[in-house]
Amino acid sequence: MSDQPAASDDSSIEWKKATSQNGASFSVGREKTESVTEDKTEVAAMSLKGFGIVVNWPVGDSSWKDTTDEVKEVAGITRYRLWAPESFPSIYEFGFTNTINYNFSFTDETGDSYGVNTWTTGDHSVKYNSEKPTIVFISGT
Repeated sequence: MSDQPAASDDSSIEWKKATSQNGASFSVGREKTESVTEDKTEVAAMSLKGFGIVVNWPVGDSSWKDTTDEVKEVAGITRYRLWAPESFPSIYEFGFTNTINYNFSFTDETGDSYGVNTWTTGDHSVKYNSEKPTIVFISGT
C-alpha cells in the first residue's frame, strides 16, 4: 500500500498534492466551484493578524464537531472533523469550515504541520498519514 493519500471518490472535490513541514506528502481538497484565485487571497491576508492556538482535535468519526469560541473568533474555524476512513485506515481525513481566509497550518502530535491556504470561506479537506494524527496546534498568517 502506498503512503500517498488516496484520491477522493467525491467528484465535487479537487485534490492537490502538497508537502508537509517535515517533507511528507499530503493532499488538500477544495470545492471545484471555488473561483477566487490564490493570488487575490495573498493580498487580503496581508491585513490579517497572525495567530496560534493550542487545540485537542483527536481522531473520531466523520461527523462535524463545533470548535471553541476562541477558535471561532480568532481563527474563523467554526467546525472540524478528523477520521480514518475504513477503506484507507492509515490515511486520516481532516475537514474544517472557515469564515475567515487565512494561510492555515495544522500541527499533529508528531510536530508535523499541514498547510492549507484558504482563498474562499467554507469547507476544506486534508488527507495525511501520521503516527500521531491528533491535531494539537493551529496557526494562521
